[in-house]
Formats: sequence, C-alpha cells, structure tokens
Amino acid sequence: MDKIKILIVEDEWITSEEIKEILKKNQFHVVGQAEDAASALDLVANETPDIALLDINIKGELDGIELAKKLRSQHDLAIIFLTAYDDNRFLDRAKEVDPEAYIVKPFQEKNLVVALKMAFQKMATQQKNEEEEVFVLKDRIFLKDGTRFYKVGLNSILYVEADGSYCKILTQTNKYTLAINLKNFESKIEHPSILRCHRSYLVNLEHIDAIEGNQLFIGDKSIPISQSQYDQVIKRLKLI
Repeated sequence: MDKIKILIVEDEWITSEEIKEILKKNQFHVVGQAEDAASALDLVANETPDIALLDINIKGELDGIELAKKLRSQHDLAIIFLTAYDDNRFLDRAKEVDPEAYIVKPFQEKNLVVALKMAFQKMATQQKNEEEEVFVLKDRIFLKDGTRFYKVGLNSILYVEADGSYCKILTQTNKYTLAINLKNFESKIEHPSILRCHRSYLVNLEHIDAIEGNQLFIGDKSIPISQSQYDQVIKRLKLI
C-alpha cells in the first residue's frame, strides 16, 4: 500500500522538522514543508498530498485558516489544524473549513499519528461511498442525479475541474457537478484523449483550440498545465 502523503505547513522550523521525523517514523510520506501560504500553494500545485497539516498562526498574508479554505476549494485535501490557540475566536473561524481534526500544541506523537490515520480513514470511507455515483462503460459514463442516471459520452467531455470534494464536468452541451473528487473520477475512466494536465483539471485533448505557454484553451476557457504534467501533455498532443 502507498504511504499516506502529508504536506506540513509550519513556520517554526524546529517544530516542522520534529513533525517530519514523527511522520517518517510512522510510515507517512512528507511531500513538502512550507512556512507560509504562498510556498504551500506552490508545493501543492506540483505534488499530490492526501492531507495538509497546517499551523493556524503562520507568517505571511494568509494565516492557516485562510490557506485551508484555498486548499479546500482548489484541491482535494484533508485538513488538520495544528495550533497553540484554543479560544473561540480561532475555533469559530476554523469551523468554516470543517477540518478533519485539531491538534493543540504541545502535542504528543500518539495524538498526531491517530489524528492523521483517522483523517485518512474518513477520506477512504467518503471515496467508497462516492463510487456509487458513477457507472462507467467503454465510451460513456452514467451520472446519478437523484434516482436517475444520465448518459454522458466521454468524447463529449471538454474538461473536468476539481471543486473540493466535488468535480465539475463540462461537456459540449451541459455542465454537471458530481459528488466525487477528481482523483477518484480519473481512476474510473479510461479514454485516450482525457488526460490530467494539472492538479485541478482533466482535459480532453481532442477539444483543445490553442496552447500558449503553460495554458490550454478550449473556447474562452483557459486551463493551466502544471510543470510536472507539461511534457506528457505536449507528447500526447503530438500523437493526435
């Protein structure tokens, strides 16, 4: 089984290194360490963490709570807050993010490990439930809406965009919001022209109208290409 991948956001380097060593010792994989929101967002754009472990009081324009909101809206990440604050002012703001757990400093190794494992278990349970929302055939999918399933041809999909634990599917004629995360949706389909180009996007290469720098264009929609996916996208485009 692959190790659970963790992003650490903590502006006290000694604490960050302590957390990193605890995670490595307990068979977690640390994909990156950041001390502010900007660095964290850069890391997430090129890595694929499962869980973000965020100190609330980090330096920079965005604190850990504002960063968590961005990670929730732009990426499919579980959130665990690490904080020395336990007053209502911070907790009320943090509740808006609906984090998987809070860990109060100073923390014990056992509490940290248990919180991470519980967060991952919650994610796994959600994904298992979400799998019932999509049925896949060779060239089409059936999307559930209430008690009815609607057929969508894979060739008609223009792109798929992550929206937290949901994904938005834009076709040539319709737009669907599906209660499934992008990673899970991607694992269900096999289509030679539908490719991940960014942490938050799958794109149908057959419908690309233009490329400029690290941007793809489908009509007026601009879709980013991440650095880690750029070579693969260009290679696949040459084959079409």
